[in-house]
Amino acid sequence: MECVAGHEPWTDNTFRFELEAKGGATFVRFWQHCARELSDDAYGTYNFDWGYYLDSLRLLCETGSGKPFQA
Repeated sequence: MECVAGHEPWTDNTFRFELEAKGGATFVRFWQHCARELSDDAYGTYNFDWGYYLDSLRLLCETGSGKPFQA
């Protein structure tokens, strides 16, 4: 999928997700192909944000309720 709007550094980025069932668990792999380089500070912020998003997705799958971002 391609980001067409949103946070400016992500515009024109592409994202790929893969799910794999293995040993009674589901593994999620994802790739973010950046359209431009990020500073170390920005990279750290996005890394944290992805962790938050993936934890919310895990909770949604396991409990039916995630942690939606509050703008």
